[in-house]
Amino acid sequence: MVYKELLESVSFSEIEPWLYKMYPSLKSSMGWMKVHYDMLRMIGSKSHTNADNGEITIVLDEEDGETYLTAYSLEGEVWECALAKEIVIDKKVKASLPEIAACCLWHSSFYGFTPETEEECFRDMFGYDSCKELEYNRTLIQKFGGVVPSFIQLPSNVKEKLREMATDEVFISKGNRSKHKQAFRRELMKLHYERMVIISNFIISFLSFITLKETNISIKDLCEMFYSTAFKTSIIPSYSFDEPDIDYLCNIIGQYNMIPQMSRLILLVVLDKDSRALDEKQKDRLQRLLSRYNTKDCKILFVQNKSLKGQTAIYYAAFDL
Repeated sequence: MVYKELLESVSFSEIEPWLYKMYPSLKSSMGWMKVHYDMLRMIGSKSHTNADNGEITIVLDEEDGETYLTAYSLEGEVWECALAKEIVIDKKVKASLPEIAACCLWHSSFYGFTPETEEECFRDMFGYDSCKELEYNRTLIQKFGGVVPSFIQLPSNVKEKLREMATDEVFISKGNRSKHKQAFRRELMKLHYERMVIISNFIISFLSFITLKETNISIKDLCEMFYSTAFKTSIIPSYSFDEPDIDYLCNIIGQYNMIPQMSRLILLVVLDKDSRALDEKQKDRLQRLLSRYNTKDCKILFVQNKSLKGQTAIYYAAFDL
């Protein structure tokens, strides 16, 4: 069978215990693994031939005296191509299909669970000009009346946290005080620019919507995030086969606590239809889910994007001030 057939033959509830057992570090990312599983089952496959002859080889490997299951020629593969690969199981492997599926999911999600998280991973791996991107974002935000603070204008506790992170990253042997200072300053500003880019990218995603009469989110509300002591953002897409898109996201976010607990929360809920088409039960369910987070302030904006083709995405920012 090919990888796509393997995923269609076992449910995530059968795979999940093996993921916990084989990859304990995935515990906090299990919701993302469920999204990855659903995404792979939904997208199409595309066969191709390369050095591995279009095969995924399941073998037993060994490291530090421990034997573990691994899947060769899957890590980093284009997902559509991976799904068309034949699963070849070594004779020494006695694992069940759910166990093999868990191994394959771990490898196929190595660089990201979704297209958005994969892109974020590659940006971190290969780097980007964060200073240049921040200046571009600053200009755009200023056109909407927003203010992007400089490093000096940030709260002292935010700057101190960045300094601690820079200190942890920089190590220069004694006797090179001048080099240590230069390396520390470079790392400090790198961390500052990267943080500001992440926040400003989220703000920019709202800019075309803040003038809508339905929104109660202002540019001032959004720019408060620059002064946050903690900040986390992500896009959680739905890959639902048999339940309404909002219900799918409420189920998976609620079950796996995919949104971190912080004092403030801003949500951009992107639908393929007018938000007025949502029934009151769905809106109430989303509100009840968010009430579990006990945030001091929670703002939600529903917008339409017909290209989603029956699906929904939640773009969130959780932060503390």
